[in-house]
Amino acid sequence: MEQKTLGIIGCGAIGTALATYAAESLASSVGKIVLCDLDQAKAQELSEKVGGADIAKDIKQAVDASSIVIEAVSPTVAKEVLKLAVENETDLMVMSIGGLLGEEAVLSEAGKKGVNVMLPSGAIAGVD
Repeated sequence: MEQKTLGIIGCGAIGTALATYAAESLASSVGKIVLCDLDQAKAQELSEKVGGADIAKDIKQAVDASSIVIEAVSPTVAKEVLKLAVENETDLMVMSIGGLLGEEAVLSEAGKKGVNVMLPSGAIAGVD
């Protein structure tokens, strides 16, 4: 199986849990982790915790470097990440699903390009 590069946008509680799980339990399929957060110190701290993940200077760099991206920030950021992922033809999981409201055209384009956009059910309007 080809190893993937996992980009994680947001190094808060959810991003930290995802990065830690990927580093500890998905090593056979995740060859590299790329982290992105406005707080570079937080990204650096998480990088050290997971054994040396790369740190992107911005969202575009993280998406460009990844074969799959997880957005774990906010609805506003989700829109930006979606557009960049579709543009790059990079698969995406959106934790902040509410941010995709009104983005039907971009989601349609994702389907046409074969970009997988994953929407976990627990992330719908914060209802678990």
